[in-house]
Amino acid sequence: MDKACEISWFVERDIDIWLSEELRVNPAFASWFVARSGLPKEMIFPASRTQPSVVDETGETDVEAIFRSPSNATFALLVENKITAGFQRDQLARYIRRGKIGAERGKWNVFAVAVFAPRQYATAGLPESVRTISFEEAAEFLRANDSDLRTLYRADFLERAARARIVALEDYDPFRVEWWTAVDDMVRREFGDFFVINRRDFPKTTYINPKCAGMPYYLRVDLKGYLGHVDLSFKNVALDALASAVADAEGREFKLIENGKSSALRIDGLQPFLVGDGLGIVETRVREAYGAAFKLLGFWKTNRDMFDRVAFEPK
Repeated sequence: MDKACEISWFVERDIDIWLSEELRVNPAFASWFVARSGLPKEMIFPASRTQPSVVDETGETDVEAIFRSPSNATFALLVENKITAGFQRDQLARYIRRGKIGAERGKWNVFAVAVFAPRQYATAGLPESVRTISFEEAAEFLRANDSDLRTLYRADFLERAARARIVALEDYDPFRVEWWTAVDDMVRREFGDFFVINRRDFPKTTYINPKCAGMPYYLRVDLKGYLGHVDLSFKNVALDALASAVADAEGREFKLIENGKSSALRIDGLQPFLVGDGLGIVETRVREAYGAAFKLLGFWKTNRDMFDRVAFEPK
């Protein structure tokens, strides 16, 4: 059959939720995953409890899964999920410390730490006790053990997530991390939860693709900070069709441009910026650019029915 899953954009939270569910409801998968993680198999499957994003004084666990044995012993599996981001300094050492503290406090009797990531992800040099399990291995297990549509979908989901671009550890730059963190903080403060932010990459360029909730596949924002303009691009929509759709728009602040087979609404004349320009521009030039993206996406949201018709009408 054709691919069951057509999702093409992933953040780490997607994997957190995927794994939390599978360990909680799929006994066969939970047993396989536990065996790969190094925990003993003498326990009851699936997990008695799973929870994503568990935070304590030592940091965050992406997925915490609790298992019980027939004798009522408690086992904890602490999983760090990766798609594109590199490891933070001492990140897995903190996982191990978290496991030991949990045992000391009586939360569990035995624990294990695992990394769940694409096969291409660089995991050399991890602590000896930490096991690695790949998305591809998990997908292969699912396909080999069941053929219903739900299982095929979840296998496809992992395989598609595994294709994401990996951030090489040597690309890690503390200043870039600080700069993009400042940008994300500014965006949350100025625009609330309008933009979806889940930072897993710290690029060198200022070509940004901001997203808001509910964006359809035909829409993309191209915020080109280094050029000083922001485009709201409509994939495979001809310029004349887009021009006709927005002809009567009041108070429009954008121009129309053609981009290959697509077209876009553009706000230009913004002050260009680069990461190397420093933190001082975050509250000025970067905020102005995000403000333009906010206006364009707000215009789309207000007129979504009209834009949906334009995007979905037969070409």
